[in-house]
Amino acid sequence: MKLLNELKAQLAELNAEIETARAAEVEQAIADCRALIDLYELTASDLGFVKTQTVPANRGTRTFRAKAPRAAIPPIYRDPKTGATWSGRGRVPRWMDGQDRADFLING
Repeated sequence: MKLLNELKAQLAELNAEIETARAAEVEQAIADCRALIDLYELTASDLGFVKTQTVPANRGTRTFRAKAPRAAIPPIYRDPKTGATWSGRGRVPRWMDGQDRADFLING
């Protein structure tokens, strides 16, 4: 029976060999994938990297591409008492209801 230290040393050697072989095979796999993508002119959507939505058959068969996420709108107004903010879009918050908006401007 081998000692624990000998087995750990063998394991470390095997892990190093595995990582070297993996790195070499990954480079070849990436090159093969790129060649196929160029050959067939595939897109990220074709490969399933972009989510799509299909409308049910009773309304026709159309596929919609996912939209890019919208950027957050910076707040324009701040409540001096609570620190709550509002971007100026949507419903007016209660802390601002019926008052002059200019009093709550962040940059002014």
